[in-house]
Parts: sequence; C-alpha cells; structure tokens
Amino acid sequence: MALNLYTENIYILMYPVNLLIEIICLLFALLLLRKNAGFWRYFKVYMFLTVLIETTGWLMRFHWKISNQWLYNIFSPVQVLFLYWIFAKLYPGQAQRKRLMGICVLVFALVYLFECFYFPFTLFYHYSWIVFSFLIIITCGLYYFFLLRDEPYIHLATDPSFWFVTGVFVYFFCSSVCTLFFTELVRINIAQNISLRYLLFIVFNFILYGCWSYAFLCRYKQTTSSS
Repeated sequence: MALNLYTENIYILMYPVNLLIEIICLLFALLLLRKNAGFWRYFKVYMFLTVLIETTGWLMRFHWKISNQWLYNIFSPVQVLFLYWIFAKLYPGQAQRKRLMGICVLVFALVYLFECFYFPFTLFYHYSWIVFSFLIIITCGLYYFFLLRDEPYIHLATDPSFWFVTGVFVYFFCSSVCTLFFTELVRINIAQNISLRYLLFIVFNFILYGCWSYAFLCRYKQTTSSS
C-alpha cells in the first residue's frame, strides 16, 4: 500500500523491501489478469501506479533528500476511489450497498478537503487517512457480514473477492493499531536505525499483497476454467 513510510530518519534501508513486495504483486497482476478477467484487470494499472509512487517517494527521500509527503497526498484519493470502486463491483446490482460505498468516499473527501484548506500540502494528511482506514475496516466487516448472511454458497479458498477483502482488512486493521501506539513503536529498534514499526509494516504489506496475488491466481483459474 502506497503509504508514506519513508519520512522519518529511523526508516533507513539501502533497499526498500515494501517496494519489492509491491513489484512482485504487480508481476502477478501482469501475468495472471488477462482481458477476460473483468474489472480485476484494472489492478494492473493500480499496481503500476503504486510501484511508481513508491519508487518516486523512495528516491525523493533517500537520494534527492527532499520531502515526499505531498506525493502521497496526491495519490491517497486515487487509492480511496479505486478500492471503493472495487468494493462496489463486488456487489453487482445491489444499489443500497453501493450507496454505502459512495457515502464512505464522500466522508473521506470532506475530511481531505478540510485538510487541504487548513494544512500545507507539503504535510501528509493524516486525518483523512485515519478516517479512510476506519471506514475501510467497517466496509470489510460489512462484506464478511453479507457473506455470512447471503444464501449462495461460496468456496472461500478459491474466491478472489474474499482474498482481496481479507488482505485489505488485515492491512488496515493492523496498521491502525500501530498508529495508536506510534510513539512507543518508533522507539523500539530491532537493529540500528530500523524500528519495529517499519518491520511490522513490511509484514502487513506482505500479507496485503500476498492475499492480492493469490486473489489474482484464483481469478486466473476462474477465467481459464470457464474458457
């Protein structure tokens, strides 16, 4: 997930591990999501943009020695719109649930615009991202609720939608908990200049993009078996 993790001096690594994880996920998308994959094929564009933003942010922080926070302010609305667009696609023909997705996007937009007016664009907009994290966790919870309530049987082990939502839920739930204990976590160094929080986010990113990569594989198998 293109979240600004490279703005603090404690996050000094010669190679960005999170970027490597995202590149691997992009390769899975390029190899497995073909034209007949439906809306899933747009993950190729999203993952390419994510890798591009993360690469640029890393270069700005460590090589060009300039602030990269405005870059993530530009990309965060793209992330929000894409993820909620995917959630809307998971509920075909269900207008009430799609309206709920729209309300979540509207709430994020209002907080984001508030920060645009009251804070300089060179500072990362934490409040809108926290609001989005809270809303996306609720959205994932509602997906699981509807999944249990709805009648059709779904084989979860091979269902791409389930693995997409699971990756999103684990990432945002765990990262939100880390945000609550931010001060404590950044003080714990596992090695010189490498904080516990940074290592935790590597794990969270691995889970997120691991689930997405498996979702791409499941979707690939669906398209090949039906063709």
